[in-house]
Amino acid sequence: MSRFARGFLVLAVGSLLGKVVALLREVVFAGAFGTGAIASGFRVAQTATIVPANLVSGDLLSAAFAPSYAREIKVNAARAQSMLRGYILWIAVILIGVAFAVYFARTPLVELIVPGVDAATTEQATMLLGLLCWVIPLYGLSAVQAYALGAHGNYFPTSSRQMIQSFGLLLGTILAVFTSWVPWLAIGLLMAWVVNAGICWVLLLRGRLVGLPDACDLREGWRFVVDGAKGIAPLFMLPVALQLSIVLERVFASFGDPGLVAAVDYARTVSESVMSVVAVPLGILGLTQLSALGRRDYRRQVSRMNDAIMVLMLPVSAILAVSSGSIIHLLYRRGEFGPEAELLTTNVLLGLSLGLAFQVLGYSLSRALTAVGRNRAVLLCTLLAIVSQVLVQWLGVSLVGPIAIGLGPSAYGFVLTLGTAFALGLERRVARQLLATSPAIAVTVLLALANLEVLWDLAYVGLGWVANLLLVPSLRASLRNIVRSAFLSVLLRRSKE
Repeated sequence: MSRFARGFLVLAVGSLLGKVVALLREVVFAGAFGTGAIASGFRVAQTATIVPANLVSGDLLSAAFAPSYAREIKVNAARAQSMLRGYILWIAVILIGVAFAVYFARTPLVELIVPGVDAATTEQATMLLGLLCWVIPLYGLSAVQAYALGAHGNYFPTSSRQMIQSFGLLLGTILAVFTSWVPWLAIGLLMAWVVNAGICWVLLLRGRLVGLPDACDLREGWRFVVDGAKGIAPLFMLPVALQLSIVLERVFASFGDPGLVAAVDYARTVSESVMSVVAVPLGILGLTQLSALGRRDYRRQVSRMNDAIMVLMLPVSAILAVSSGSIIHLLYRRGEFGPEAELLTTNVLLGLSLGLAFQVLGYSLSRALTAVGRNRAVLLCTLLAIVSQVLVQWLGVSLVGPIAIGLGPSAYGFVLTLGTAFALGLERRVARQLLATSPAIAVTVLLALANLEVLWDLAYVGLGWVANLLLVPSLRASLRNIVRSAFLSVLLRRSKE
């Protein structure tokens, strides 16, 4: 098996296991805390922790670090190690400074993120943020370390990252329930990141990639921090806008029904789990290989990818939409997660599911543009999509209620799909696919309005989509291409082994 295949397999398996543990964690957390002040406060503290960590280390500096470090390894391995040692130290200093800033500003920060919640939620969020803010340097350092290890072919830290985090949260939740001491929630997550960073350090030391930095290392590391920041300056607006949209979602949810802040995360866990399961086959179909293709082959592959996502994800979105209430009831309805929490979470999941196909398609088409260096088109399309999400959530919470929070990401996916499809010249192809699937879409809408038993809904929706896909020649051809590509991929892999 090739190095790429091994890396992809490790990442795919790690992602799948992480999602399973994350779903289990959410089920336990929902039963213990529902959508009350503790649950909402913890979600707010998480947001106040992850957003600055992502902005400083994930979306900005580390985004420049990964490709540059990989190139430097091939050119001058000794200089790459010197750069890594210095870079880790400077990033640690920067992120510790950010953690102190968050700690001392935690009260106004919480009030800024959720201005509409009650005093109990604000109190819980402030207390938990006082502990969670120390995750920031661990989060950023482990990200940089995992990038460095990945450049040497070791993808274990990246693949295990979410699973370790979920185990920490699960353990913290169990301890908080049995001891009636809420800080265990934050301590569990903090310990998970200590373990994650520790694993990275052990692997780096074992590979002799790090050691005590000297003056030369500090100069190399600082030079790279500055050069990396300058290199990504033109794209600075995008990560800021992405992180700002996450914060604004919390702001808008805080002005909705009590418990909506916590309900959003329960719903997102379900939708993101479905997206990750469907996204793995897309990698097998060759999304990551687009940059190596010629113009004609690139066009053909992107068109097939578009058709495959539409054929796979539109039925999944329909099934998730008509069964959203039953899924939430089955997963979460126990303990402190009562009927009001169930209704809130169901509405958010319904909004998310309506545009799930476009979220996957828009993301995939933007990746296709990035593969050929069309970053300005991606930047413009993504910013427009973020604006649409913010507008839908801002105006919708007061007009249509909790479903607007879920409709925001759906609007984001639709606008991103529209923009990237025009940039790739696929707008007519997407329109034809939507027209071809309109009978099944109509059946789904009618059944959702009819409010039948969920089993009948699923049966009729399933039959409607199967009939639609098999009876329309273009959709049938797309299905045949998916099956053929998957079969050929398996045969090719076996022949190489």
